[in-house]
Amino acid sequence: MKYLFIFLFIFNIKGIFAQNTPQNTGSKRPPMPDTTEFKTNVLERKEYVGVIFNSTWASIDFFNNQPETYFFKPSLGGGVAYLNYFTKKRNLGFETGLILQQRGAGIRKADDLSGDNIDSSNRWRFRVYNLEAPLKLIYRSKFLGKGQGVKFSAAAGISVAYTLYASRVYISAEDGFHDYTNETSNFSRLGVLGHASAGIDIAAGGVSVLQLQLLYQLGINNAYSGSGAYSSFTGRHSLFGLRLGFLL
Repeated sequence: MKYLFIFLFIFNIKGIFAQNTPQNTGSKRPPMPDTTEFKTNVLERKEYVGVIFNSTWASIDFFNNQPETYFFKPSLGGGVAYLNYFTKKRNLGFETGLILQQRGAGIRKADDLSGDNIDSSNRWRFRVYNLEAPLKLIYRSKFLGKGQGVKFSAAAGISVAYTLYASRVYISAEDGFHDYTNETSNFSRLGVLGHASAGIDIAAGGVSVLQLQLLYQLGINNAYSGSGAYSSFTGRHSLFGLRLGFLL
């Protein structure tokens, strides 16, 4: 009787351990989680909000005569954007937002062109600061490649721009002194620009989208005010460069 009791006790202990020990499923590794659907979701959402940064070059294109000779100068911009893909396939939508963008042009003086004055060297600038509200139609393709983490994207539309401030500045690298002249009254306060951009949308971390696009903008109306010092001239704001967006 004593031996039977010991046998039953050992048998029960073995059963308890067996219930709490993982079963051997063989030498195969457990399957890796499928992240394809996770990536697909972030690139097929209906709505996005995010921040935009523009690293561009700006000038004033000539159509008739110009008051001076211009060249493209570096211009930065940035703001917030809202995107809405309204189709069932999430391939067509619209974008709007609010962007603070610098425009203007580099100015070549007569002595810059002749080379007689080595101290000048293209240091004059028009700096025009615009607050813009874009309205664009956007397109996004199917996935590119097998990774399903990248899509082609493009946009076209207009941007309504209000001129906050415009100035002429001479850049002095030697002493750090910059001579500013207020030119706001000489530039059109309200303008419309055409916009075109194209690039890729990348799934970033499964929760956000990194957008990288080349962009070009050209003014539709005259850059100069009809009552300012340049009223007898005609020019269009022109801008090209790189657009970087971080969308959630």
